[in-house]
Amino acid sequence: LTYMKSDGNTVKQDIGVPAHSRTTVHPADMLVMPGAAFADFSTIVQCTNGQGIIAERPMYFDYNGSSNLDWTGGHDVVGATEPASAFYFAEGTTRPDFDTYFCIANPGGAGASIRITYMKADGTTQVQNTFVAAHSRATIAVDSIVGVGDDAAHDFSSKVECTNGQGIIAERPMYFDYNGWNGGHDVVGAVAPAPAFYFAEGSCRPGFDPYLSIQNPQGTAAEVAVTYMKGDGTTAFQFIGVPAFSRATLHPSDVLGVGNDAAHDFSCEVQCTNGQQIVAERPMYFNYNGWTGGSDTVGYSP
Repeated sequence: LTYMKSDGNTVKQDIGVPAHSRTTVHPADMLVMPGAAFADFSTIVQCTNGQGIIAERPMYFDYNGSSNLDWTGGHDVVGATEPASAFYFAEGTTRPDFDTYFCIANPGGAGASIRITYMKADGTTQVQNTFVAAHSRATIAVDSIVGVGDDAAHDFSSKVECTNGQGIIAERPMYFDYNGWNGGHDVVGAVAPAPAFYFAEGSCRPGFDPYLSIQNPQGTAAEVAVTYMKGDGTTAFQFIGVPAFSRATLHPSDVLGVGNDAAHDFSCEVQCTNGQQIVAERPMYFNYNGWTGGSDTVGYSP
């Protein structure tokens, strides 16, 4: 494991994983020493003897626990298998009680010039330029760029791209108090838009509130059809237009209603029907037997 810290320093850790097995690593054992400042880091998890591995990073938090904001929970992502020139995110908001960040890793040996394009739900765009040093990590607090407001201008999709040829990795953690349900979720961005995205999970049972966030990063409006495939074997449909360089939000319960039965569990296909390329995510907020929080995923694209 190579930890690339936000101060530009790196720390290495070597472990072994037995065959047909799993190992757990606690980064704080390496990075947080008595009296040391908290360490922000990105990581390369690499097998050095030719085997194939899978790595995830669960993280548990008490976000702003020393302040009036005390949002507790956890989130988890599977790592990207390689750097890319750009990452796309359909979801993002700086409405009140949401804190959105970008974490950008530069595992290469040269600095990365970064451009972030925010594509807002009101049809406007905003561009931010930043820099990530070699073998390092940078964090963007989006509210410091976009501001905070309770309107469509503060819902956004985004494209995080490197403009000088380096490969990067980008994630978007978000922390929130959603109508009294607090927690956080995190995704690695999609590396490219696609004609369709698929989601196996979704529920409009009581205590669950799912959304679909749809990004159109191209210069022509996208016509989008959503097919809900329900747990009782029936289907439902929803249609929306997403303007160029913009973002749209759908609330499945507006179509499916709320109910405590299989008809309110669903999978879905989010498909562009007029030849454009889109990106789709499915954030979902919940109160599950008293455990409140949220989860989010980028859809699967074949």
